Amino acid sequence: MKIPQILAAFLLTVGSQHALAAPVNDKEVQDLETRSTNTGNNAAGGNTASNPIEVEINVSYDSAVTFDADCWAMLCKGKPHVLRRYKETDDNRKATGSNANAEPFKKAHQAQASKRGVKVPPAPNQYSGQQPYTSAEEFPFASATQGGKGAYLFPAPRGAQNSQGGIMGGVYSHYGIDPYSKNAANNNGCDDNWYKIVKFTGSLGPYCKAFNNHINSATKPSECNSGTKVAGDWGFDVAEYAYEFTGPDFSYVGK
Repeated sequence: MKIPQILAAFLLTVGSQHALAAPVNDKEVQDLETRSTNTGNNAAGGNTASNPIEVEINVSYDSAVTFDADCWAMLCKGKPHVLRRYKETDDNRKATGSNANAEPFKKAHQAQASKRGVKVPPAPNQYSGQQPYTSAEEFPFASATQGGKGAYLFPAPRGAQNSQGGIMGGVYSHYGIDPYSKNAANNNGCDDNWYKIVKFTGSLGPYCKAFNNHINSATKPSECNSGTKVAGDWGFDVAEYAYEFTGPDFSYVGK
């Protein structure tokens, strides 16, 4: 069904709050909104997990390492690609959640992190613009109710995290995805908060390419095999740096 222009314009303005796994640059959000692809499903749906808004995510080159880690978690480890946008993102980063606030990949914390099961992250390189891989990428996102406890953590450059935050902010705004709050009083009129990631476009790493081809397949692709190294332009396999906080330590959950 074709969406009336007035309604479409309204939907593009909804979801102005961007609770993300990384800081959001408002200008970047505005620029990236035009790059998101509207599947036409944001006129209806989003109120339940069984009726989510279907979204496509356009990946920029500098954010590709973060999204590739997410694609591996969904494709190879069964993490959900039907998510519910969440308002209280900080709760998901605490020790009661993913414990991303512990910053386990930062150099200053590496001695302690090593004792807690985390190996030294990859060295800065050309892909990262010589930024260190010390920011903790989370999946499911901290901006999803499925985030927090049980989420996987991966090392990423801060610039990649910022870019990803802008892209997800644009997706939320473009598709009219409202944030769900644990405080019921904040949810009036904010019913469309469930979404389903159906496709990635743009500058994709190997796992996101495999996601597009195999996410609905009954069997996992060869990229998921423990003996298969899958490196993107960043020069390493993101699956070899995957951790989950199990308290008091981090458990390795990668290949």
